[in-house]
Amino acid sequence: MTLRSVLYIFAYLLLFYMTGSIECGLLKLRENHLFRLVYGYFLYFFLFFLVALPMKLLRMPLSVLALSWCVVLAFLAAVFIRQTAAAFFSRNRSQRREDLVREEESALRSVRKGKAYAVIYCAAAFLLILAMVLLYNSNQENGAWWDASYYIGDVSTSVFHNSISGYDPYTGAYLEDLKSEYQFEVLQNHSAVVCFLTGIPPLIEVKTVLASVHVILFYSIIVLFAQAFFAGRPGLQLLFLLAVEFIDFWSYNTHVRAQILLYRAYEGKAVLANILIYGMLYLLVRRMRAQKEKAWWWMLFLSAGACCGLNMTSLLLVPVLAMAVLVPYILGTRQWKWLLWSGLSFSPFVVIGIVYIGMLM
Repeated sequence: MTLRSVLYIFAYLLLFYMTGSIECGLLKLRENHLFRLVYGYFLYFFLFFLVALPMKLLRMPLSVLALSWCVVLAFLAAVFIRQTAAAFFSRNRSQRREDLVREEESALRSVRKGKAYAVIYCAAAFLLILAMVLLYNSNQENGAWWDASYYIGDVSTSVFHNSISGYDPYTGAYLEDLKSEYQFEVLQNHSAVVCFLTGIPPLIEVKTVLASVHVILFYSIIVLFAQAFFAGRPGLQLLFLLAVEFIDFWSYNTHVRAQILLYRAYEGKAVLANILIYGMLYLLVRRMRAQKEKAWWWMLFLSAGACCGLNMTSLLLVPVLAMAVLVPYILGTRQWKWLLWSGLSFSPFVVIGIVYIGMLM
């Protein structure tokens, strides 16, 4: 991994954090920085999905998509700067100090052993996640060359021909019709935009930069789960993260999510198995504990929209798994209004599914 790749990884994380901060600000959720990073990823790709999908279906040039996305990013940056400036100048110094303390307590789930202990906690979590990123990048096993050929080939042909998945990634031949199994997926189209704008080689963008970001995001979600399960017990939180990493390290099996993550983190199925499913499950756990009902339903809605554009298998799998969690909870608590709200929150899956079936017919 080169310094250039590291800078691109940080740029991705910065964009996700910026988007997540805007989302938390609009929904009035006081969440920690890790939460903003993870769910900024969901909102970021939901917005990209809304911009890219019409252009992809209309067979528009990649350059148009790249320019349009630059405009969206400029708008998001302006909103973030305005939001941050407003939050800074609207409070006096003592109020800002109280807010910072409250955010730190939220981030560490009531760690009460002082600032030095908080630094040690954050450093330990960072090093544990960094170890898995280095493990992924030191792995020389390809996992599945045909899938790698698709993702890298799709980005390469899109950049070369200034198209949006308009050419066969294996042969380079023009596609009269888009591949149906990837028709609504825009993850590789975003990589094409990044390569088109920055000149980074598709192989590096797909298999190093974006894959490393996915590894970071998954273990960040694990930290969020640890904070939810072991509030105020940072030692157990780190132990939980370490246990998950230890299990993943010994999970070389094509039937488990860890193998896909640590060998093929650039693929849509890896995103589904490690980020989308676990990210949506975490939101359901938080919703069951939350008081601000509408804000969390909105979080689920926006994240569901992102799932539709990141992996098409999520159209069926994520709602089924979510219902496996929601139905017992609704029956046990008799909160029947959850049936309506959960249906609305997961409506992107229904809408996109109906559109997809209609296009196939």
